[in-house]
Amino acid sequence: MKKETIVVKNLKKSYSSKIVTDNISVTFYSGQIVALIGHNGAGKTTFLNQLNGLILSDSGSIQINGIDVTNHPNQARELVSSMPQFQVPIKGVTIQEAVECIGALKGMKKSDIQSSSNQLISYLNLEKWRHTTGEKLSGGLQRLTSFAMSVVDTPSIVILDEPTNDVDPYRRMLMWRHLRNLANQGSTIIIVTHNLFEVERYADRYLMIDKGQVKKDVNVSDIQTQRNLRHQVSISILDEDTIVRFSQMDSCKYDNIEKRLTFTVKKEQLKEIVSIIMDLLEEDKIISYDLKLKNLSYDYEAYMNE
Repeated sequence: MKKETIVVKNLKKSYSSKIVTDNISVTFYSGQIVALIGHNGAGKTTFLNQLNGLILSDSGSIQINGIDVTNHPNQARELVSSMPQFQVPIKGVTIQEAVECIGALKGMKKSDIQSSSNQLISYLNLEKWRHTTGEKLSGGLQRLTSFAMSVVDTPSIVILDEPTNDVDPYRRMLMWRHLRNLANQGSTIIIVTHNLFEVERYADRYLMIDKGQVKKDVNVSDIQTQRNLRHQVSISILDEDTIVRFSQMDSCKYDNIEKRLTFTVKKEQLKEIVSIIMDLLEEDKIISYDLKLKNLSYDYEAYMNE
């Protein structure tokens, strides 16, 4: 049974007259990967840093594992493992030294430190750079090192800010799979990312943040259920009179710059719509079309264009 691990109530943070997080109330649970999505400057990083004790809130409260850490940042940092948005400074320190150092700081036994560090370095395919110092590593390898540092002690709560930036596709998958394994063991994972495909594939839930507020709190499984019921159609238009034929469709929108019409159709309408599109292609009234299952990207774009 999932339990509450972080309970946030009416959390606010401002810088001068600019409100960065605005009355956020949300609960996080064990065994979940929760993705925070939203455009740059929406308040995601500030919210993370309030949770992990790097930023004090102006008002509201944060409880982590039943402990009120609102005004006690040191306690928050003890309870939460974090991976920051920017590279951890590891100049002059090798990958292995960096990961083992964090294990020691977190009070792990020496044998556990060595075992966990070796497993992570092997799992992430970093053996070749095990003894390479930070300044000689690429940006992607530095991100992977930072990731290994944040999970070396198998934390019960881990917060990651855009962890897969600069990482190659294969190791991105490895990172997500490791996080999924941690969640399956009961950990709470909170992650900021702009990769909506990865959110749909690996996360249990997403929070859409905009102007410092949680605008949507959605279980990813609900989206996956809806995928079989709705399809997104996109058509490049040659003859704008064609728009009328689709004007009654759900979520119908026309981009006058790209000359592109988009709308959604129900499963039972699909054959009819495809037949119409084929006729329009024959009549040279459209250039091309695209048909795909409705997904998170569509919902995200629709929200941001409201």
